[in-house]
Amino acid sequence: MDVHFRPLIDPAHPQPRVAAQLGVDGSPGGGPPREAHVGSETTPAASGGRPPRPSADGAIPEESGNGMRLASVVLNVFDLQEAVSFYRELLGLEVSADTSTAALLVSADGSQLYLRSLSGHASHETGGIGVHCVLWTAPSPAELRHCEQVLKDRHAHTDTQEEADGFVWVQGRDPSGVTVVVTHPGPDQVARTRIISRIYAL
Repeated sequence: MDVHFRPLIDPAHPQPRVAAQLGVDGSPGGGPPREAHVGSETTPAASGGRPPRPSADGAIPEESGNGMRLASVVLNVFDLQEAVSFYRELLGLEVSADTSTAALLVSADGSQLYLRSLSGHASHETGGIGVHCVLWTAPSPAELRHCEQVLKDRHAHTDTQEEADGFVWVQGRDPSGVTVVVTHPGPDQVARTRIISRIYAL
C-alpha cells in the first residue's frame, strides 16, 4: 500500500513541495534502474485504489473516502537542529513544536514528521527490522530538481535514476546518515507495477 504525506505549501511555489510514500514504492516484479535526467515530463497513468469495505449487511458505503493514510513518521536523528534545517530545506516542512530533544515538522494538511534527537553514539542498523526509509514524492520535475540540488549542495546526493515504471528516483542521506528518497511522478500518477530492485540496496 502506498501512503502519502502532503507537506506545507511553499509561498514561493503554488504547489506543495513534496508528498511521501512509506516503505516499498511498488508492486510485484523487478527490473534494473536506468540513468535519468531529472526534469523530464512523464505522462500520468491511471492507478486504481483499494475498493471500499462493505458493511456488515454487505452494502458498500456511498462515501468511503480515500481509505487509510499516513499521519506521522518518527525519525531518530543525531543532531536535532541540523536535521530540522535539512528537512525544512529539502522538503519544505515547517516546525510546529519543539523541545531540546525533539521537533515536530508539519505539512499544510496536518501530516507530521517527528524528529527525535539521540546520543551521537546511538546505532543505526539499516538491515534491521522496522521502517527502512521514507520515500517522498515531488509534485513536479522542477521540485524534484530542487531536491536533487539541495542534496548536491549539502554533499548528500548519492544517486539519480529513472526506474522501468517511468518515474525518477533521487537518493541521498540526511545528516544522520539515514537514506532519503524523492521521486516524481508519484504512484497516484504513474502506477508502480513491480518491486524495484534498489529497495534491497538502501
